[in-house]
Amino acid sequence: MELVIDKKTYGFKFGTKFIREIDKHMPVKQDNMEFGSGLTARVLRELNSGNTKTQDNILELANKQADERGTLDQRGDYIDDEGDVGAWCE
Repeated sequence: MELVIDKKTYGFKFGTKFIREIDKHMPVKQDNMEFGSGLTARVLRELNSGNTKTQDNILELANKQADERGTLDQRGDYIDDEGDVGAWCE
């Protein structure tokens, strides 16, 4: 997926490496154990609730593999201007 932020195109990949990063950064914890189901158990639920911090985290992790990386301020401005990240992924 590509997004234009500040008149520059950035790539975002939502593949296997992205899922690994989600599981590493947002694990599901239960009974002192961590499970790698962060995408379904946490991220999708938080995206649907409009959590802007989660939206920024998702964009940051999906942009990690790209040659050109956006900044925290650029992503924040984009989220503020464009709205719900969950709708972009439909």
